[in-house]
Amino acid sequence: MGNLFYMAIVNILWIVCCLPVFTIGASTAAMYTSAFKIIRGKEGRLTDEFFTAFRRNFRQALPITVIMLFTAALLATGIVGLRGMEQPNSILYGILIVLCVAAVAIFSYVYPLLALFDNTTPVLFNNAWRLALANLPVTMMCVILNSFLLLLLYTIPGAFAYVVGPWIVFGFALAHLIDAIYLYKIFEKYMPEEEKEPDETEEADQSTAGTPGRS
Repeated sequence: MGNLFYMAIVNILWIVCCLPVFTIGASTAAMYTSAFKIIRGKEGRLTDEFFTAFRRNFRQALPITVIMLFTAALLATGIVGLRGMEQPNSILYGILIVLCVAAVAIFSYVYPLLALFDNTTPVLFNNAWRLALANLPVTMMCVILNSFLLLLLYTIPGAFAYVVGPWIVFGFALAHLIDAIYLYKIFEKYMPEEEKEPDETEEADQSTAGTPGRS
């Protein structure tokens, strides 16, 4: 019950910090930092920890957010344009949907990697797509959770009004917490033993191609 309350507060902090839009990346990384602390049983002063993580990741998260927003705008424009045609190209539409899933999958790994590891942005993206492909069941779960509201609006629009309220209160944080539980199990194997201790800063050496680590 305490963890749910903790994540509800983090959920509100995340929404508030996402309002400027260009801060979405830093806010998401901070939310994952909070989720990883819960998993490791080290949650403390939640607001202080959230904003510490927010400030720490802001500079690196900013260009990542710009890339994410540009990709989303490009894909959304293509899908809306095709849906507006009298006879949309079904093959092109299918390709766009696949690209949307791939984009969500990659960013579902980028932000938790940013929260947990010290890497350059190119290494984050390189590790993200490799891990997404290597862990497809977890990847698809993350894609569904992280795009739940959009999927619901698209597939069952009548239910959207009933779900959006509770989801705004704690749904985003709960989705990220579930993501983090499974992602931490994947990331943990790339963390040196001494850096798995709760009070240590999480970094990992990139000793093998395609594994998270410091570049």
